[in-house]
Amino acid sequence: MVRQQPRKPKGAPNSAGGQYDTYNSFEQADLPALEAEQAWEMSHGEGGRYEQEHPLPVESSSDMGAGRYGQVDAYTVSPVRPDIHKGSRVGGDLGAIPLQFRDLAHTMWDHVRMSEANLTRADLSSSTIQHSDMHGMQAAGTDLTYAQVTDTDMSGADLRHAELHRAKLQNVNLSNARLDGVDFSRADTVSNVDLTGTGLTGASGTFNKIRAMNVLLGSPDTGVCRYSRAGGDRYASMYHAHPDTDAIPDLRVSTETDGPLDSPWASREAMMASVEDWGVDGRTARRYVALMDKHADYEHGVWRDTDIPLCAQTVARESLARRLSVTG
Repeated sequence: MVRQQPRKPKGAPNSAGGQYDTYNSFEQADLPALEAEQAWEMSHGEGGRYEQEHPLPVESSSDMGAGRYGQVDAYTVSPVRPDIHKGSRVGGDLGAIPLQFRDLAHTMWDHVRMSEANLTRADLSSSTIQHSDMHGMQAAGTDLTYAQVTDTDMSGADLRHAELHRAKLQNVNLSNARLDGVDFSRADTVSNVDLTGTGLTGASGTFNKIRAMNVLLGSPDTGVCRYSRAGGDRYASMYHAHPDTDAIPDLRVSTETDGPLDSPWASREAMMASVEDWGVDGRTARRYVALMDKHADYEHGVWRDTDIPLCAQTVARESLARRLSVTG
């Protein structure tokens, strides 16, 4: 079979100008399979040529020798550190190493430091990552299927469209990370994961059907919510503009009730009417409402950053009373 290629320009090597090059038995499979990658970029919006083709202005400190990594081909596995491959044990300071598109399944990452590293579209399935600093890494489209990530800082990382099927995340800092397209409900466990500054909420749908979770949501500037699910119940401890989430929470709410929940409060006035029905004096009622109002999302009928209905039955009244007594 003979395939015809486009005409070579005049003056091109081995060309008289204007003729076709011909190749015998040239199969399409020999070409780089760029179409699938380009289609993925167009649909997901990252991991593409602009992000990958620009030089990485970082000096290497690895045992491969110093020097700039320079321009990285968007569709070629980086030649840097060939010793890091499937099944490797990795440790130490790797810097901003490029590891995009590499098969790193079943790897063990222990006490690794790799700030702003490039793990775009890398396969980290069934890997173990622990006690590591990976803040700011580029990891869009990374496969973390069955991975176990514990005691690790991934704050500010780009994890858009990362795959978390049956992954286990415990004590992981993902604050200010880019998490578009990440479905946490596919994970096996999400325990003590910091998601502040990511824009995610309990009502975002990204946690639906998850078996167990305990996360920090919101922002230290506007309020932090420690939100958890266990079985069919949902719990939240909320702090108003208080970065220290180990302190006594302003408010505790949950869906753990004996019967169906009331309709959500539509306004502060409706909240006040319900609190007055508790039989407390007017001054105490106003203090209750002032505190709860800070955590109310009347527009969506939920407690802010959660999917817990905004109604009297969800409020842990004893906890709230203790909070008020402590604050005077």
